[in-house]
Amino acid sequence: MKTFSISLAGGVLLLAVILVSDTTDATRAGSCCTRYTRPSVLKKLPLECIQGYRKQHYRGVCSIDAVVLRTECGRNLCSNPSSKLVREILKAVRDRRRTKKLKLNTKLNAGRKKTCCV
Repeated sequence: MKTFSISLAGGVLLLAVILVSDTTDATRAGSCCTRYTRPSVLKKLPLECIQGYRKQHYRGVCSIDAVVLRTECGRNLCSNPSSKLVREILKAVRDRRRTKKLKLNTKLNAGRKKTCCV
């Protein structure tokens, strides 16, 4: 009977640790996107203002798949990963990382203001 109690207590403790660590990871990554930023906002944002991005996957805590674009001002813009515009932005950011230059695709940058904080 004692071994059953010890095993049960160990199982409960393990479950508690798993649940707490899963919540901590979601909190550490930042809050989840619940909706997408309007495409009109993304179109106006100059590409050089995008510092980086992270991918959010649909999981228990986060309700949608998203690409979270991080701007110079520290804002996080939630974008639709299946959008053609978002895929083009991600390609430009990856290309910029590879070349380490601020040469940006002029087609994508056309009509964008030079202010980074939207």
